[in-house]
Amino acid sequence: MFNKNKSAFTLVELLVVIAIIGLIATLSVIALGNARSKSRDAKRVSDIKQVQTALELFFNDQRRYPTADEWNTGSLYATGTFGTTTYMERIPAVPIGGTCSNDYSYAPNSTGDDYTINFCLESNTGSLDSGLNFAKAASLGKDSSLILHYDFEEGSGSTVYDRSGNGINATFYGSGSHWVAGRVG
Repeated sequence: MFNKNKSAFTLVELLVVIAIIGLIATLSVIALGNARSKSRDAKRVSDIKQVQTALELFFNDQRRYPTADEWNTGSLYATGTFGTTTYMERIPAVPIGGTCSNDYSYAPNSTGDDYTINFCLESNTGSLDSGLNFAKAASLGKDSSLILHYDFEEGSGSTVYDRSGNGINATFYGSGSHWVAGRVG
């Protein structure tokens, strides 16, 4: 004979459980995305600090920072009478994914005694804000006069504008879509 006191889940109870599982899964995916973003930003800041250390070692030995051509080799080294000194075997690549996918942009000044490295952060990280940031000799920061993004052709000269509408004259070498920096005023 059949036992009529047998209990089972009703359709409504099953739908409630499925809805709760869906909500938990959605929140987990959102939290994972935020964790990935923070991880990429932490890697960017760590990379920049390591590069700054290598640049300071280079400066200590060479009495100047590397030229843009030396940077573009993908490693930081110097050849002297006693051989080659490697300061950084491979300049770090930008983490893949997220809203900040541009390369680290290095620009030494004309005298070789300072440099600027531009990098982007997806969200606030420590004392750094999201968006374009810069590193200079022994400092990290944010500068509202830095140019955000510009598409250009080689040899073209034009005025580039910052977020505040201030312009600087610039001549570009190479072509493509790059982050560039300049001081206004």
